[in-house]
Amino acid sequence: EENKRKRMAEWKQLQVALPGSDGFCYVYFKEHLSKDATKGRNLFACSLPFDITQEELEIWFGTCGDIDRIEIIRSGGSNTYANIIFHHESGIEAALNMDPLVERSQHREELGPTKWLALFSHQQKPADQLKAEVDQFMQAYDQQKSLERKQELDANVRDKDGFIKVLSGKKKVRNGNLVVKTTTLARANWILTKHVTRQEKRHPVHFYRFQNKFEKMQDLAILRKKFEEDKERVQKMKESRKFKPY
Repeated sequence: EENKRKRMAEWKQLQVALPGSDGFCYVYFKEHLSKDATKGRNLFACSLPFDITQEELEIWFGTCGDIDRIEIIRSGGSNTYANIIFHHESGIEAALNMDPLVERSQHREELGPTKWLALFSHQQKPADQLKAEVDQFMQAYDQQKSLERKQELDANVRDKDGFIKVLSGKKKVRNGNLVVKTTTLARANWILTKHVTRQEKRHPVHFYRFQNKFEKMQDLAILRKKFEEDKERVQKMKESRKFKPY
């Protein structure tokens, strides 16, 4: 217990008033016994607010003497530390005897949910601007669709007899008017070819090798049979000739 009290006595307490409320937070600091060139000029502070800035630390400890640099260490969560390096050793003595009551700055960078809500609100477009962009997009979309319908109708050109061949039509009612979407001849051929290709893929012919071999043998037998029939037919034609020069 005595050693614990001695260690606690080394720390000085700084009471920080929170703006906009009657609350306080407490910061603890002491001289950091470093072994480098900052020995005797290094002040270590802990339990700092997570959003502490160098400017606030300069305001708090700047009255104690000139400060060379401030190193803020954020270890994650609520643990935030800082090393305040004074220009002279007298800054440490003045800091250990400073007024234990300070106040946080009113103008601080927004962090946490407040920061992200402000960023979200800033990124949202006004309702009038959003409506104008949507109307412009829909107008361009309607013009594109109207042009496509006109091109489809122009594709069905009259033939030499004055007829227009409509291959298929999809009827729709739009704004009380009957709209017929026609299909061009090229698209109809493409649909037919695609349908045939699907049918062939669905029913494969001669999946096994012996089926191809058997089919070729049948084709060869049919050709030989036709060849023999043709020979007999030619022979009969020769025999039926009435004029025989020899």
